[in-house]
Amino acid sequence: MVKTFLLEIILLCTIGLELTTNTNGLEFTLNRELFASGSDDTCGHVTCRAKGNHEDVDGIKLMRQTNAGKVTDLIQVSKQRPTQDVSLDSVHGKCSLENNVGNIDIKLTDIRLCDNDFFLCEVLYHNHSDQEETASAIVGPGQSSGVRSDADVPQKFQEYTVSTSPSSGLYIKELEYLGDKVNKLEDRCYSQADRLDQKIIQKVNFVESKMISQEDTFLVRIGTLEAALTSRVSELEDRWSSSALHQITDMAKVAVSKALDNLESKMAQVFARLDKINNSYTGPAIDQVKVTSSVERFS
Repeated sequence: MVKTFLLEIILLCTIGLELTTNTNGLEFTLNRELFASGSDDTCGHVTCRAKGNHEDVDGIKLMRQTNAGKVTDLIQVSKQRPTQDVSLDSVHGKCSLENNVGNIDIKLTDIRLCDNDFFLCEVLYHNHSDQEETASAIVGPGQSSGVRSDADVPQKFQEYTVSTSPSSGLYIKELEYLGDKVNKLEDRCYSQADRLDQKIIQKVNFVESKMISQEDTFLVRIGTLEAALTSRVSELEDRWSSSALHQITDMAKVAVSKALDNLESKMAQVFARLDKINNSYTGPAIDQVKVTSSVERFS
């Protein structure tokens, strides 16, 4: 079970207040000071300290939330990364984890941060039973003094004060951020997949219409060639009709008759090939040139 402490201190300008808790061997201190005027345009100072007497401090982290509800990680350290500095336009400071003590020390140079923003400090540690736990505290805008109720705390910070699983702790915001990135990436992939599907469908429809058009053209051409070939054969048969053969010798008759038989045999082969091509036709892949050449040899 994760134990979380909600400690919110609202400070007046020029007043500094420090709150220290000592629970189960963990000393946890959060301090916020506001200045009416300060050196280097400093308007505020936030410190957070966690010391494990009987506990093992794993990390410490400071976050900021604006009035608009935007949460930003300012600085954090862990055993894997024991030191870190921050230098932004309005936030400057450092953070360290050494000898089981975590320290955060930052100064604020933007009056909007000093007067309007909330700050959350969160500590991740292992207790004497080697169970992972968290402790957190919040300081809010310095418009009035006193401790506020949960109803006055921004909803996103309230989420940090409820009990969570031991695996969340200091890295809750990182997991939320990664989850949001995954959701956006998933939406983007689905959008790109839809656009790709539309392109594929358009291409397939275009190819199908092109194949149908070529198939119709090819079949019409085959029919035209077949009709022309039949007409040519009829002309040859009429030219060498039996009445014309009476005027030539018997030897010529035999030669002409043999030539006609040979022509009819070749024509039968051509028609058989045309029927085979027509029956097995499946698209524009048929070699139209070869078919045309075979027919034209007898035209």
